[in-house]
Amino acid sequence: HIRTKGYFISEQERDRVKGIILENEKYSIFQPETSEERELYILFTLLWRHEYISLEQIANEIYMSKTTVYTDFRRVEDYMEKNFGINLSVSRTKGFCLNETEEKKREVLSHIVANHGQRYKYLMKMFHKYDIWNEEEYHEILHLLHRWGTNMGYLTSNMDLIHLTLEIQILKTRMKRGFFVKNQGLNQEVNTSFPFTQLEN
Repeated sequence: HIRTKGYFISEQERDRVKGIILENEKYSIFQPETSEERELYILFTLLWRHEYISLEQIANEIYMSKTTVYTDFRRVEDYMEKNFGINLSVSRTKGFCLNETEEKKREVLSHIVANHGQRYKYLMKMFHKYDIWNEEEYHEILHLLHRWGTNMGYLTSNMDLIHLTLEIQILKTRMKRGFFVKNQGLNQEVNTSFPFTQLEN
């Protein structure tokens, strides 16, 4: 700061400032604008990580106060308990965590996809944030499901096919990330690929 000329960024600091701006831009495209979108952001955060997440970390990511984020977390807790009988693990020092089976987590994700309502645009942002969305794969799966349903004589709506396609994309992404379903009988992880060849026949 120079009194007669105002503020400026020195040559040595420009790269660091540029890095800060780029980091903020990375989060800003996913920044929720409503309480419903904030709850969706929190749900995806909990469903796609094993470790605890703090109020402060979420607040910093979405540029909201910790008080607001705490209220959102409480609504997420109510949603999970009411619809799935799930209680979030809460720690005063570490924050919140979803310690549930992969089957239960996929049930929650399925419910989110099927009941997105007016949040579809933001749901797609979450698909991009977690690298779930693949447009070419999406159309391929949708086409295969439509053809398979027609061949089998099943009458399904376009929306049902879209929901199923999105769920398959979630399933594939989770398996790639190491989120496996435990085989209770054999006590081992089940890691299978989606049977595209069966749909094609």
